[in-house]
Amino acid sequence: MRAPKTRRREPRASAVPAGADRAMSELYAQNYRPLVRLAALLVGDPADAEKIVQDAFVDLHCAWPGRS
Repeated sequence: MRAPKTRRREPRASAVPAGADRAMSELYAQNYRPLVRLAALLVGDPADAEKIVQDAFVDLHCAWPGRS
């Protein structure tokens, strides 16, 4: 039995506000390391801290206004 094909949803170019990707990149660059340090203090494991912060940024990017 074959698995059903899944279609990838591509964001429409007009749906993403101008500069949104740049703003997200800047937010990531400015806050990633401090957030990982904080998360490492809270969870006690640097590898888990990186995963937590990465997941948070992925979720934020998906919820960014104009993303579908």
